[in-house]
Amino acid sequence: MKDQPNRLGTETHHRFAGTEIDRSKPIRFRLNGRWISGQAGDTVLSAVLASGILAAGEHAGSPLALDERFAPHVAARGERDERSAILPMARTPALDGLDLITSRTRPGGNLSDRLPRGLTPWVRSGPATLGHRFDEARELSGSWIDRVPESTLKADLVIVGGGIAGLSAAVAAGQKNNSVILVERRPYLGGDIRFFGSMEGEEPPEVIISGLLDRLARLPHVRLMTGTEAFALYDRAVRVHRVEQDGQTLKSQVLALASPRIILATGTVERLPIFSGNRLPGTSGALAAFHLADRYGVWPGRSAVITTSASEPYRLALLAQDAGIIVRRVADTRIQPQSRFVEYAKAYGIAQGPGLLPTETSLFNGEEGNLAVQFSVTVAGAAGAPPALHTDRLIASGGWQPDLTLWHMAGGASVWVPGPARLMPDGDVEGVLLAGSAAGYSTNWACIRSGHAATARLFARTLPRVEDRLIDPAFETPAAPTSVAPWSGNAAPAYLDFGVSMTARPASAEGSRLPLWPFNRKNGGGELAGQSRLLSIGDIAAAVQIGAIPEVDAAVVAQERSIITGDLVNAKRSEPSLLGKAPPAALPFPRFLAGRFGPEPKLIRVLPHDSRDLETGAFIHLSSSGTNPMDAVGVVVRPAGKSDAGALALVARHSAEPGAEIWVRHLGQMVRAKLTD
Repeated sequence: MKDQPNRLGTETHHRFAGTEIDRSKPIRFRLNGRWISGQAGDTVLSAVLASGILAAGEHAGSPLALDERFAPHVAARGERDERSAILPMARTPALDGLDLITSRTRPGGNLSDRLPRGLTPWVRSGPATLGHRFDEARELSGSWIDRVPESTLKADLVIVGGGIAGLSAAVAAGQKNNSVILVERRPYLGGDIRFFGSMEGEEPPEVIISGLLDRLARLPHVRLMTGTEAFALYDRAVRVHRVEQDGQTLKSQVLALASPRIILATGTVERLPIFSGNRLPGTSGALAAFHLADRYGVWPGRSAVITTSASEPYRLALLAQDAGIIVRRVADTRIQPQSRFVEYAKAYGIAQGPGLLPTETSLFNGEEGNLAVQFSVTVAGAAGAPPALHTDRLIASGGWQPDLTLWHMAGGASVWVPGPARLMPDGDVEGVLLAGSAAGYSTNWACIRSGHAATARLFARTLPRVEDRLIDPAFETPAAPTSVAPWSGNAAPAYLDFGVSMTARPASAEGSRLPLWPFNRKNGGGELAGQSRLLSIGDIAAAVQIGAIPEVDAAVVAQERSIITGDLVNAKRSEPSLLGKAPPAALPFPRFLAGRFGPEPKLIRVLPHDSRDLETGAFIHLSSSGTNPMDAVGVVVRPAGKSDAGALALVARHSAEPGAEIWVRHLGQMVRAKLTD
């Protein structure tokens, strides 16, 4: 298809035909004045990528890849400034006849906002791009995160995550006539099981998913909400955003899902190997590449190089080659990896490179591809670096990290595990449980059983036994930690994670020890010190690996950065850090706030004048001009309660006078409020 150069054909039988699309129903819509072609069932993002646009724009002078974890939001032309009209590209269905424009990312908007339709410059040099500038970008996590929910839905159980763990939990609860609401951010259910496949003795992923969905279809009290992203959890309520479709009209909706029981089956997030150029257009994680091809039949380019520290991406190489993609090499940081997927790849004749560490990727304009990928050899004493590989696409997989973002928001703890170099959940939260791979389980059988077990525990029933039946390491080499290349000093940034934080590796670990409270171990510079957005859990894991965050502090930093929503630039604690020491007992506020607002701070209620809900972590200032976190006199720590208005805040004693007028820096806006008992 000429107008969809990245759409895989169906001339030969292969797995990547696209399960979500109907190729007999072509569609067309406008984006920034340009016609985009797609198929019924596409999202806006999948259609844009299929049309050959691979870059979201530029950051730090380098083009940045467009993918499901990093894409500008869209809105109908003429409605861009209406917050209820802002929609995420990855969750918005592509409808025939839409006229969309990408939302602004800096004051004054983009050039595309000011040009007549059809005149937007899509290609300046290099890959086709949406043309955004992200160096001065505002928050990209969505304009909906500070909106008051339009309604509150209640259920006996709320489940976040529509993979096999979440689906099995819904079955277990629904069969006992409990009301259940399950939300899944993707437009489809099943999670990542189709990527990971099944072990010997397990049913195929398609059989497992269809079996669970058939059982759920017979349960009248279970509601499944796809295309719905959970972005906050506090006070036994999950805040979600969803895209509502009414005919050819789309709108943005925020809901609160309240329940005394919540199961987080949020799965894992894929880590990003750290090397220069690791987010150039044409690069992608293995999970994102699989879902884009499997669900929508989209694969940019006709050649690929895969770099990995785990075995599962070898399966992606097999499926890609079946679809006619030239897999130039699978480079593995492990020296002698053993796996059934590795053996299958050998049988398919796919070139393999054990003991290869990705060190740099750069744009390349040649017949063999658009990227040049450089590796070094991990074997001690090996001679020289291999020649660069040229490819249309680089699949960069750094292994898997349980997605604990909502768990941390709920008050859950975690612990850093040095071997696999990841954060794992620790302890309990009343009324909130983890299930599936978010809880650390690996096999399909264990993930399914963990969903049943979590439901049984929340409803005080007999717990089924959950056990991971892992393959012996002699036959399945464990995944290695996410690879980190030596600092190169080259122009293209080395990012710590996929996604909207855009945190780049600092020039040196010692110069990047974060001076952000509560972990101000050293006074240093570096890009981490200037990071004003929330750090993702992948950012934090990577920062530990490069030495920017001490291992002993990783869990506390992860919890703090998950729930703080105000700016955190150059903030400093007034008391010595408590990190790495035993926490004081029975603190009425999170222990990382100890000493932040002087001795003996006061817990006091904050009432905003416009009755909005204040997000946990919003800083409190004495005047509307207070923008520096150093000047904050307090912080919102949690909602006041079901029967009370406002929120509870920790405020410096000298400023905590009932009746005092204060200002809350709430997601970039100053909100007038007062303190009250």
